[in-house]
Amino acid sequence: PSYYTLKTELEQTHFFVQEPKPRYVRIRDDGYIVEYTCNEFSEMLANYPSFSIGKPFKTPFYDILHHDPTKRTYQSLGYYPNASKCPPLIYNTYRPPIASTYEEGKEPSDLKPIMDHITLLTNELHLPEKERVGARFLIQFMAQIIQKPDVLPGVCIVMYGEEGAGKDFLWKWFGEVLGQHLYTMCGSVTNLFKQFNAKIEGKLLCHLTEIDLKKTSKYEEDIKRIIDAKRYEIEKKGKDTLKDMSNFLRLVVTTNNRDSLRISITDRRMVIFEASSAKINDVTYYDTLDHIVTGK
Repeated sequence: PSYYTLKTELEQTHFFVQEPKPRYVRIRDDGYIVEYTCNEFSEMLANYPSFSIGKPFKTPFYDILHHDPTKRTYQSLGYYPNASKCPPLIYNTYRPPIASTYEEGKEPSDLKPIMDHITLLTNELHLPEKERVGARFLIQFMAQIIQKPDVLPGVCIVMYGEEGAGKDFLWKWFGEVLGQHLYTMCGSVTNLFKQFNAKIEGKLLCHLTEIDLKKTSKYEEDIKRIIDAKRYEIEKKGKDTLKDMSNFLRLVVTTNNRDSLRISITDRRMVIFEASSAKINDVTYYDTLDHIVTGK
């Protein structure tokens, strides 16, 4: 094969990035990206053939590619859930939710049990459908993440109730709808604000589980800020802090403890639900829900 043939094939999944440091990037089959220093990329291409292009002697493939002004190049990497806002010289690392691949009317599972479970979690089983405003709000909250991922709703869902009510199930299911590249579950609020919080980088939804007042009290203001902040910082272990990151993260809290968060009577960010305990001992009910997620 010629140099140009190999270059064309390589650039289907690889490209050069200029800032903040020159490097090469590979797009994996699953959509994640892998970054290489120039030296690492040179070693990776060491087995590629050498070519004589405009010179009497052969030059290694990498050396030709690296100095080729026509190689696939981006100024930098960016994260733009609204692709129309991504500048032309920026590579958009955002990957849409799994749900965006579903064909209308051909969802992979029956959604009625999910809708019924939402009604259970908002404790509205006793209400006529048109009066189930809590269930409608949760459905709209989830739909907004899929339809307008770049627009923060400015609220945090807080859901408490007895152990076994199925609070975590809903968000684990919705995590599968989003995809693990956009959803994360954290057992501690410190994952949001302390060192090495890369777990939330690029996520649209963070599910906080079983937090308690002792752990959250000193982070009260931080929690309020991240709910509607336009930016936040990510710190990766062994790497520089990435400052001024755009924030598209929604928070959901599920807990057995009524007093996990200190919330004032005038708070406008927290939307609180007390889950019904009506199905706690209904094994068939939860087996049906589990089948929807696992397929087993």
